[in-house]
Formats: sequence, C-alpha cells, structure tokens
Amino acid sequence: MTEEDHNDLKSMMDNVKNKDIPENMKLLWEQQATIMSTASKTQYRWHPRIMKMCIELYSKNPHVLDPIRKVLLLPSNRTIRCYKNKVDQAPGWNDNLLQWCLEEAKKANLRKEDYWGAFVLDEMKIQEDIQMVIKGGKHRLVGFVDPGKVHDDMEVLSGRFYVMYL
Repeated sequence: MTEEDHNDLKSMMDNVKNKDIPENMKLLWEQQATIMSTASKTQYRWHPRIMKMCIELYSKNPHVLDPIRKVLLLPSNRTIRCYKNKVDQAPGWNDNLLQWCLEEAKKANLRKEDYWGAFVLDEMKIQEDIQMVIKGGKHRLVGFVDPGKVHDDMEVLSGRFYVMYL
C-alpha cells in the first residue's frame, strides 16, 4: 500500500463514528485501525477471529487473499502458514492433534459426553508436484505420501470386517 493510500485510509477510519459500524464488521474495522497505527509490521498482532477467517480463505486457495490485500491489511501468507501449521501433521494418529481437539472442545464448553465424535476426510488432496528425480543414475518418484501405520491397520481390519477406504 502506498503512503498516500495509507494516509487516506487512516483519515477515513479516524473520521468514522463507532456507532455507524455494523456489529459484525466492528472487529475488522478496529483491527484495521490498530494495524494502521502500528509503527512496524513486526509489531502486528492479529485477532484470533481475523486469523481464523484468513486461514479458512487461505486453505481454499493461497492466492484468494491477494486481491483483498489491495483493500485491507491482512496477515501475510507466511504468518497464516505459521498459525495453520500449529499442530504438525503426520500419517496415522497424531496425539498432538487429538490434544488440540480436546482443548478446543473445552474452550467450547462441551460436556464430557459430547467429546465423542468422528473424523471425516473431505477433499483429501494428493501432492501436486510429484517429480521424477535422477540421482546416481537411478530414477525415483518424489512427492508420494507415506500412508503410515493406519493404512497397515486398515489392511488387517479389511480381512475381518467390511471396510471401505480410499
């Protein structure tokens, strides 16, 4: 954003009365005012609801935020990735992820009997950049994902029960 645009946007935000802002937009408006008054990008502190919105949009397509950034100040893609990857991902059961789910359930004030749930995989994505690498005269495909122990367990279960998996 150019300095002139920054100054224009800052003066517009300073002149708007708080009562004129719809309730659902107040947080975004206040966040923009706070960020614009910060001296350095390293001092930006993003509200969790703003981060959640950006993560949801980024997860659909990392470039979806680019045109919005021409109008609003938003967290960088690097910042979003840091928040998004808060829990390391790995094949199989991930104790850190289950612990995170428990903490989120407690934050939502769920009763213990409501902790039961299921994991649903929607739109599983295979890595797009599978490449053939030649090293030491041998060809290898790089970019496949290790399905892990869960896949092996599914093989055992499929012999005993009717199990469908992809």
